Amino acid sequence: MRIEANLPLDYDPAPKSVRGGENKPSQPQENSPPAMQGSDLNQAVTELNRFFASYNLQFTLHQSSGRYQVKMVNAATQEVIREWPADTILEISARFKQVLEEELGILLDTQV
Repeated sequence: MRIEANLPLDYDPAPKSVRGGENKPSQPQENSPPAMQGSDLNQAVTELNRFFASYNLQFTLHQSSGRYQVKMVNAATQEVIREWPADTILEISARFKQVLEEELGILLDTQV
């Protein structure tokens, strides 16, 4: 996975309502961290890329639920570090799907 920062240096991700309107310049808050300069931002992106270099993302279809899942895998050991959504959530989703398909016939005589 590679992360790139192609944002202008004055980029402000806060919505206009938080900034106080379009014409007002955004004022730094007391507890907010200082804005990153171009070289600091590039260094942060380089550090993130170095950290994630040993991990792979795998996109798979969970067969029983019919939903897609993303797994973060350690490239060296093939160990699954994290998965979104978790297998347990997908199994619950699959069970609900199965119950609805099987038990729906009890409530309805015909399917449209």
